[in-house]
Amino acid sequence: MKNKNMSLASKVNKELSEKYPHDYFDDRIKNALKLIILRKDAKYLDIGCSNGKVAQKIAQKIQTKDVHGIDIANIDDAKRNGVNAIFFDLNEQEKLPYKDKVFDVLTCFDTLEHIYNTDFVVREIKRVLKDDGYAIIIVPRTDSLINILLLIFGYQMMSGGCSLERNYGNFSDNRISAHMAHFTKRDLINMFEYHGFRIDKYTEASTIGAWIGDQEALGKSVSPLKKLVFKTFQLIPFKKEASLIRVLKV
Repeated sequence: MKNKNMSLASKVNKELSEKYPHDYFDDRIKNALKLIILRKDAKYLDIGCSNGKVAQKIAQKIQTKDVHGIDIANIDDAKRNGVNAIFFDLNEQEKLPYKDKVFDVLTCFDTLEHIYNTDFVVREIKRVLKDDGYAIIIVPRTDSLINILLLIFGYQMMSGGCSLERNYGNFSDNRISAHMAHFTKRDLINMFEYHGFRIDKYTEASTIGAWIGDQEALGKSVSPLKKLVFKTFQLIPFKKEASLIRVLKV
């Protein structure tokens, strides 16, 4: 029933999330944990909570048990993992099912890129966040060094694609991204500043570990040469594949 009236993009993203639940603790989550500001007993919302495993990891760092989440997939799993999870399709452009200024902490990891109207979601993040609260956002970085080099050599970038059915023109066959939006570092910062946030902290993370994990989940082997190439990129300390920001309301 919930699937019936969803857009094609949301349906595809739901299927992908169910097949590849976001429960791997790669560099993105490790670096996000470094951005956590302790808020004991805080009211915490995870937008795009999937099965709730990442949300619980964040909640432990915050030191709270008041954990809420929204997603279009893995809701029952999230509830079993201690998240007060609600089915909610951000592409419907409806207000989040919460009152104004109710959350002390909010996370939105690898979700904004799957949304048509990203400005609407950012405004909603601001609406539900308390004046003294903070949010941590993660998105793939379009202007990462890997993407720049892949495009130079005529391949599709890691963080995007042109189809909701399969990858075309990729350096390595992987699951489709189903990304609706693409962010450079400057795009991400400018968007949140425009909507009344101050960028309190910016950092980056590698997605190589997740990429290799996806290959293993697909039952595909990664050649030693490709592993060497990608592992080398993982060591480069700038223009990594994901952008992370901690933002405050102003």
